[in-house]
Order: sequence, then structure tokens, then C-alpha cells
Amino acid sequence: MFRWFSRQSPRPSAARKSRRPELEALEDRCVPSLGSPVSVSSSTRLDTGPATGSAADPKSGTTYQVVAWSQASNLGDLDVLVKAGVDGNLPSTPQVVANTGDDEDQADVAVAPNGNYVVVWRQNVNGSNSDIHYTLFSSGGAALITGTINQTNGQEFDPHVAMDSQGRFIVAYTAIQQDTFRRSTVVTDNVVAVLFDANGNQRDIARVATKANKDEIDPRVDMAPNGRFVISYFQSDVGAPTSHQSLRSNSYAITSGTFFKIQLVSRTSVTSQPRRGALINHDVSITKGGSAVEVYIKQLKSGTQEIAERKVSFTGGAGGEKLLENTTGALGVLFGSGLSVGVNDVTGAFVIAFRAGITSSSHSFVDEFDRRARPLGVPIELDSVAGSSIGTGDASVSIDDLDDKSAGRLDNYFVAYHTNRNSGDIDAAFGTIS
Repeated sequence: MFRWFSRQSPRPSAARKSRRPELEALEDRCVPSLGSPVSVSSSTRLDTGPATGSAADPKSGTTYQVVAWSQASNLGDLDVLVKAGVDGNLPSTPQVVANTGDDEDQADVAVAPNGNYVVVWRQNVNGSNSDIHYTLFSSGGAALITGTINQTNGQEFDPHVAMDSQGRFIVAYTAIQQDTFRRSTVVTDNVVAVLFDANGNQRDIARVATKANKDEIDPRVDMAPNGRFVISYFQSDVGAPTSHQSLRSNSYAITSGTFFKIQLVSRTSVTSQPRRGALINHDVSITKGGSAVEVYIKQLKSGTQEIAERKVSFTGGAGGEKLLENTTGALGVLFGSGLSVGVNDVTGAFVIAFRAGITSSSHSFVDEFDRRARPLGVPIELDSVAGSSIGTGDASVSIDDLDDKSAGRLDNYFVAYHTNRNSGDIDAAFGTIS
């Protein structure tokens, strides 16, 4: 097991008028409450990419948890599977979402307070054509509708999905598109979003980021109960994902009435890559009022890697950067593929999941923070929860958004993570923000 790295930042000299944001000391921090792991998939076949969704019925207090992932079939291709549970009880057998002869991967999932959930994924038809598909399920697991999003002969990939309290959902993804810039034909990566009603019918499309002289990639999306939503993404020079890169965030509302549409509210530049450094990964989660918690991994020119946080107002503008984690100690490196955040949309408390370690032995962690990004406990190494050090990979975390502390109930979260058992299993655990 790793010793946790230092949270102390270098002390600034007296001559400096400003200083880098610092992590709070570990003294008086408690250990977060995380239950024993439960097996999601223990197949000898390769399992990859767990994604989680959580929601709660505010009237009954019933909570719903869903995890989706890809698994290698006996034919060698990848299929999408899902498990949907109630009040922390996941079924023993997964449900097959997609199992054609093509690869289906990059799964994501979102859940409504009534237990209905939607799974999105990429189908890789061939090397030059990939499409985004979705299936809407009832709380009992019945498939209500299946569809394809903006099917073309090109490439659409990296889908992410979020739901509001009515069951409406938004899917954001990257599309490779052809455009004209300075009288020349250019091919760029753009971010597109599609809005659906609670019955799974497409209602509107938003061209989130479609500059002809920039690549815009890696969208992340989250949705508040009232339908407000945020989409964040990376922007960089065309064909140069690490050049002049920045993290940007768009806030949207849904118009009222039967024929509702997407309405852009604001655009915000969250952060730019450090000088001689890089932005590696990011995720976003939204509060009830529509403000966003943006978390991102950046690498400094010194080689040090950090996880930082900024809050973005629904009407535009980013707050000050808060440093959450760093690798100045013995931890090793942060693996960009494993970053995830979930925020309670009422209290603003949030949980991050991330992957760190050394090349031959990576581990996943969860860490909890209050609404001011102050740590609430020490980070938990997920494989140590099981009493062993098997090594863990990418993780995904979500919060059920039921705030009922007056009744003695604390904020619950659900985390699923890839392990190094067999060919790669999926485990999950339930935590509580104290």
C-alpha cells in the first residue's frame, strides 16, 4: 500500500505578492466512511471502463445505483453490460445492453429519481465509422427505447449522458467534422449535444463547440434536477491536443413548455494549460442552482501533477483554483483516464475518484471535500478496502443527491472501479460523506 503523498505546497518567498493555492494540512482529518466492496463483474474476460449513476426519490428515500461497463465476448469483440440496483443492492447477473459483432465500448449511464436510467455507448462499425447509441430503461430493467444519435459515415465517439428529475436526458459527444477555414477544407473534432425527453425521443441539438480552427474534444456533462446542465470540454490547436490547450465550460437551460429546446446561458474559460505543462483530464458535476464543480488534472513543467478544482457560475465566470491532490511525494503519477467527480446538488459537498501510482502498479482512490473544497477526510485507496493490494484502475463516482441531514441521513455516494484480478474485474463500494 502506498504512503499518501504530502499535501504541503512550497512556501512562497516574501517577495511574491501572490502564491499558488495550497492544500490543507492532514491534521484533524477523519477517514471517510466507505463500505466493503461488492463484485460487479468477476468474469475471466476483460472488463473495462466502469461508469456509474446514482439518484434518489426525495419522497420515499429510495436510492438507485447503476453501473455500466464493456466486456470482451467469446468472439473477441466488446459488449456493453449494465447492473441496476436499489438501496445498495446490485443484482448478481448483469443485463446485456449491446452485443453485436462490432466493438461496443465507452459506456456511460445516468439515472432519474424514479429509477429509470439510460445507457449510452460507442459502436465501432469499422476503423473509419463509429456511432453513438442509447437505450432507455425502466426502473425494473425493461428496455423502453433504443436509438442511434446523429448517425453518419464519419466518427462520433466519447459519449457522456446526464438526466434531470423529470427523466429528460442530454448526451454530449465528440464528432469529427469537415469545415472550411481561410478558404481551405479542414477536419476538426467538435462537441455536439442532443436533448431527449423522458420517453427517449430526440427534442433538440446543440452545437456546443464547433470552431473551424480548433479541435474541441473530451466532453463531460451533468444535469441539475430542474434541467439546467453544463458541458465542459478541452480546446486545442487542430491536430495538436497538447498545444495551447484550455478547459472550457458551457451552461445551458431548457425552455419551458411542451416543445422545449436547449438555451445557451453562458460560456466560460475555466483554465489554460500550465506553461510548458499540460492538461490531462477533467470531469464536471453540477449543483441544484446550476453552478458547476470542475475538476482537472494538470502537469507542471517540473513534472509534478495536480488535481485542481474551480467552481463555475451558471451565468458565467470561474472562481479561484483550489488544489485537491498532488504528486510531490512518493505516490508516483496521476493517470488521466481515471478522474471522476460527484457533487451533492444541495449541500455542494463533493467526492472525487482518481487513479495514481507507478506504471506497474496503479491504484484508485476516493477523497471527499466540502462545498469550499476543504478536505473532509484522508483519501482511501480502494483496493485496501478489500484488505489486499491487488491494484486498481479507472474509477467512476456518483452521488444520489438526496439531502436529508435533518433526519440523520448523510450524503451517500457510489463508486465502481476496475481491478487487476483475473483479466480485469469490476468492483463497487458505497460511501458516506460525514
